[in-house]
Amino acid sequence: MSYAFRKHDYNLNDFERCPEHGCVMMQVARNVEPVCLLDWLTERAGNRAVRDVIEREAGEYNLPALILDNGFMLPVQWAYGVDEHPAREVAPLAGMEGRVEIDLRFAGWWVSDVLFVRAKKSKQEAVLVEIRPPEARGLRRKEAGEFPSVLLHLSQDILLYLLFDEEFRKIEP
Repeated sequence: MSYAFRKHDYNLNDFERCPEHGCVMMQVARNVEPVCLLDWLTERAGNRAVRDVIEREAGEYNLPALILDNGFMLPVQWAYGVDEHPAREVAPLAGMEGRVEIDLRFAGWWVSDVLFVRAKKSKQEAVLVEIRPPEARGLRRKEAGEFPSVLLHLSQDILLYLLFDEEFRKIEP
């Protein structure tokens, strides 16, 4: 769990859940509608192209990130290639570390899918984004599926912190 969540003693089990996706809903005040994490992420990242990359480096977070063409940041915990795991969507729930290094070769790639997965028994959960190369953009899903893709396991804590900050600024500019 990120420093921000530890500092404020947040517990994901205390958050309301989205009835459609099962992910966390963020509500910053009683008089404000809760926001679904997946809907919020899809709105900011869906079909966006990678403009820049922050590579993994030593520090408090030690996470790489992709910066999208609208300035939105995707904080990446792990990245999985197509050949790494038969069911890549469950790899984060199984504790598998991705072997794909995030670097500038992903500039121009685009976000094709935004996913939320949760294990039934352990209740572990992960927010995932699939990115594809620029030449797959504009193709039908089946055709685009023939290009290699990378599944990114995002830092849910950091995403929730970004969502909280954005929602809080709406009521407290």
